[in-house]
Amino acid sequence: VCPFLVYLDFSLNSLEGSIPSVFSQLSFLEYFNVEKNSLTGPIPSPLPTSLRFLNMASNSLESELPSNLDKLSQLEYVYMSTNKIKGSLPTNIGLLPNLRRLHLGTNELQGSLPSSVGSLSLLNELVLSENRLEGPLPSELGMLSQAKIVQLEVNRFTGTLPESLGGMVNIGRFSVEKNRLSGTIPTELGNLTNALGLYFNSNLFTSPVPDQVCNLFRKGSLVFLVVDCAVECACCNLCF
Repeated sequence: VCPFLVYLDFSLNSLEGSIPSVFSQLSFLEYFNVEKNSLTGPIPSPLPTSLRFLNMASNSLESELPSNLDKLSQLEYVYMSTNKIKGSLPTNIGLLPNLRRLHLGTNELQGSLPSSVGSLSLLNELVLSENRLEGPLPSELGMLSQAKIVQLEVNRFTGTLPESLGGMVNIGRFSVEKNRLSGTIPTELGNLTNALGLYFNSNLFTSPVPDQVCNLFRKGSLVFLVVDCAVECACCNLCF
């Protein structure tokens, strides 16, 4: 073991087997990248609390998220998409004050999206697509005023879209397609003047898309607005 190791990058190789448990003992490690290998087995737990950058994406890791993930106060970037991660998101995920990107898409996560996510004041990318997350979207999601990408598609979310989503004023891409959401598309989404793409298709929305959202084509940056073909929309350029 190299106890003072700070940077470790084994990405884009053909590594097999599991990540050694000694990984947890690297108490000075700040950067760890094993993206795009063939690693299996559990994610070592606990993680080194010194981590700032963690990339384990595109492997076949099978376990729940590390028990101390919500205690890594230095953590800025998490890329763990495309594995077989189970369990739920930490209730206190919002206790990561420096987190800027959280990518956990294409896994087997279950449970709800914790309301504490709204406390991630520096977060600019939230990718939770292609999991088994369920329940309502928390109104606190609208507190992510720095977020540029929020991808929640292909889950099992239910309920309505919170009006508070209009607070995501820097959003570029917002996707909730292929869920079980219903009700109205809030007029407050007309505040998302930086949005390039809004994707609402393959849900249970029934009411017309409000004019305030359609106006984003004229007064904002909107390029794609996608809904189900059964939803009345005077401006949508694609439906399913």
